[in-house]
Amino acid sequence: MEDLAGRVAAVTGGGSGIGAALARACAEAGMDVAVADVEGAKAEAVAGEVRARGGRALAAAVDVCRPEAVEAFAARTFEQLGGCDLVCNNAGVLVLGLTHERSLEDWQWVLGVNVWGVIHGVRAFVPRMVAQARGGHVLNTSSIQGLVPSAANGCYTTAKFAVVGLSESLRLDLAPHGIGVSVLCPGPVKTGILTSERNRPAELGSSKLSREDVLAVMKSTDAANTTFIDPDRAAALALDAVRRNELYVVTHPGSRALVEARARAILDAYDRTRAHHPDLP
Repeated sequence: MEDLAGRVAAVTGGGSGIGAALARACAEAGMDVAVADVEGAKAEAVAGEVRARGGRALAAAVDVCRPEAVEAFAARTFEQLGGCDLVCNNAGVLVLGLTHERSLEDWQWVLGVNVWGVIHGVRAFVPRMVAQARGGHVLNTSSIQGLVPSAANGCYTTAKFAVVGLSESLRLDLAPHGIGVSVLCPGPVKTGILTSERNRPAELGSSKLSREDVLAVMKSTDAANTTFIDPDRAAALALDAVRRNELYVVTHPGSRALVEARARAILDAYDRTRAHHPDLP
């Protein structure tokens, strides 16, 4: 999708942070944009920014944990904007803390938004994109934590690794249809994810971690790069990758050594097995 002008984008988690930045960047590129967020007023505000840039826009209050809500958002996007060429499954939440101490409700919430939200987006939008037969692109938001784990971050890391694997598989599935797939794996970005508890459903309780607790945990982990960048910068990198149909999108080149170390550990495991069990295939 080298030329985005005249196309249609849909963004979940589009009311703030990277999602809002993606919506603005799409509008600047000449796209119409459907903006979804669990906070409907914020989605409408971003839709207003799209219109101010000359694009058509719609806004929807959507809880991506609910498949029927995402399905309705997709149907409305196709009906009112005439299709969809770029779907950005971006909604995300964060719960930190020791993996074995996280509550069932913590796991349900993080996986519900960060994994099932992406799955629901894929299931609602991609079949329609295939049927419209005009190519397109899927952009799923993961994290550096989808490439490298860190301590006290098991819920989030599990979810973000899943998004990377889903995206890699989806790219293979959609290549015959001319639909590309990218996975955004940002390091720290100036977003509201550190206070995402504000949108946690009441029935799932609270992790009881404050913003200060979250920052303290982040700074205590070996894999932490706590240099925050602006969401507009992350969005620009993502759209560049969409244009070039690149699978992986990263924002913090300084984290390369962490990814290399993990890859080396995996390759070393293969070498050890080969050395000690040469009969294995």
